[in-house]
Amino acid sequence: MIQKILSIMKWVVVMTLPLIALLTAPILYPIAYMLRNYKSRPDTEDDDMLFDSNGDVLFNDEGGVLFDEDGGWLVWADKKPLWWWFDDEDGLYGAEYWKVAKGITRDNFWTSYRWLALRNPMWNMHTELVPIEGEEVHVSESGSLTRDGKPIALSNVAVMMYVDRDGKWSHNIGEYLSLKYSTIGTVFLWFKIKNKLYWRYSTVRKLVGRLYLELQLGVGYRYTFRFKLKTVKTYEDFVKGSI
Repeated sequence: MIQKILSIMKWVVVMTLPLIALLTAPILYPIAYMLRNYKSRPDTEDDDMLFDSNGDVLFNDEGGVLFDEDGGWLVWADKKPLWWWFDDEDGLYGAEYWKVAKGITRDNFWTSYRWLALRNPMWNMHTELVPIEGEEVHVSESGSLTRDGKPIALSNVAVMMYVDRDGKWSHNIGEYLSLKYSTIGTVFLWFKIKNKLYWRYSTVRKLVGRLYLELQLGVGYRYTFRFKLKTVKTYEDFVKGSI
């Protein structure tokens, strides 16, 4: 029992960091965005190694400086804490599926602000809030989950997935909720990784009419808190209505 209480309390403490990010990102992210490419003056007198004939800095294909592999330049956007504000998974201007769903066609400050200040504040920091590496060993589990109307293992996480009007999968945002791709139901489980105890709870359920709830708590690939209330039509109802 004590181990379980400590595991829950650790999750509460860890999740204060994303809460701080949520509250501060709308104010501080514009500063991070302005410094996204800022670099300090290199510690060398050989400018021919640093600049091309036009006086521009030389970079490699990964955006790193071609000279000085020992880090003679300080790339602010690659260093903590500034690095925490960005998203190395989907980039500075967001995932393509999100931009398509939102009708976004331009990569500019406002697009970046929506993705990294409002939707995923301090995302790189989130990616570091992870359990120890290793295989999950389930201690106990309860609940039931279905996908496309069929029971699936409780090691999965309840989550809403969407499609467009052509039935094309569009990840966790889109025009219609897909019962084919969504994981519906509720699951709570305790598990260990290298003898360290963790827990995870998730649920997706229809509350009333077209109102759906999605809630994820605990530890999966990373420490998680996710809460969504969505009024949305299912793709299955859309198809029935068009027949």
